[in-house]
Amino acid sequence: MKISKRAIRRHHYERLKKKRQNYWRGILSAERVGFVVNTPHPCSCYLCGNPRKHFGELTIQEIRQNKKEASQCAGCLPLRKVGDYQDVTQ
Repeated sequence: MKISKRAIRRHHYERLKKKRQNYWRGILSAERVGFVVNTPHPCSCYLCGNPRKHFGELTIQEIRQNKKEASQCAGCLPLRKVGDYQDVTQ
């Protein structure tokens, strides 16, 4: 028997509610737990946010990808830099 997508989605929503009850340094109300399920980070300040946005640095994922590309094919392709990415806001 196939489980419906709605049932899976509800299951994961309830699972995350139980897991994230103690997020943000304390026990949260039922309303706040529902918010945390969809938004685990409370903000996008320079501590929580994307380093490219705040400091002009590559993200951890981009650094890992550059290392992987360099190890697989030494000298084949130049490594990506911060300026190589298109700005989606323009």
